[in-house]
Amino acid sequence: MEKAATRAATITLLGHATMLVLIVWWPAYRAWAQDTADEAAFVRQLPAEAKQHVYLFFLNGVDPLEFGQLSALRDYCRELGFGKSWYGQFYHRWYFQRVIEDIWQRDSQARFVIVGFSAGAIAARDLANALQRENIPIDLLVYIGGATLTNSPRSRPENVGRVIHVRANDPIFRGWAIDGADNVKCQDVWHFGTPNHPETRRRLAEALAEITGKIPVPQPPASIWRPAARLTAQSTSATATPQTALPARFTSQPAGGTTPPAYIQPDPAWNFLRASRQLRDVPPPDYSGLPAYDK
Repeated sequence: MEKAATRAATITLLGHATMLVLIVWWPAYRAWAQDTADEAAFVRQLPAEAKQHVYLFFLNGVDPLEFGQLSALRDYCRELGFGKSWYGQFYHRWYFQRVIEDIWQRDSQARFVIVGFSAGAIAARDLANALQRENIPIDLLVYIGGATLTNSPRSRPENVGRVIHVRANDPIFRGWAIDGADNVKCQDVWHFGTPNHPETRRRLAEALAEITGKIPVPQPPASIWRPAARLTAQSTSATATPQTALPARFTSQPAGGTTPPAYIQPDPAWNFLRASRQLRDVPPPDYSGLPAYDK
């Protein structure tokens, strides 16, 4: 009888654990299965030459089982034509900083986008502030599920052109609105459903289209299809947030082809500390001839 009771208790516990996993995972899966067709179609046909100068960096949170599917959002951006996309965990923020500093020295048309989910949003904020000290501009900073972010100047660095702050309708991971940011609240999902929510994808695709359109390329504007009507979505802000102009020190660009400073050159003797398993699908950048690794 005692063994039977233990077996029944174990089965019940496993059943409850399975239900908990499904409750957490299902909103993310449902959001991932949807798409924003008009915005995606508009971005896909933008000039590939311009997209080669847009660099995206995704920082995951404490989510080793990938409930949030941030890597799927990275894959979505690649499918839109932005092949130069890095994906890593929140502790890759220092590696990403070296990569961005290297690109800034070599690509005179470089545009940077940083996306952070959960604890990765904190890492994204710290990365943007570190790049501010190096006078490197960031075109777009996206916080997804950044429940612990506060409404402070640190969350809105001066070197960032635009901030998108996506929050969930979650009693625990709710967070606060940030002044000067596009504050978006997803009412129908919890924390792990925000990275691939249709509104998150739409906002990101729209911002990427705006960034790409600022890069000069030899293509007639008439050849670019535009959706008949731009989709609208409710935001926590009563009015649209105006685009913030960057200070003058963030608008200058070093000449292309200059040698990066010695302090950002990694020491090969420390390569054993790299989390190569997490970054295996995206090799280190090859700058032998920009644009690099077209995917």
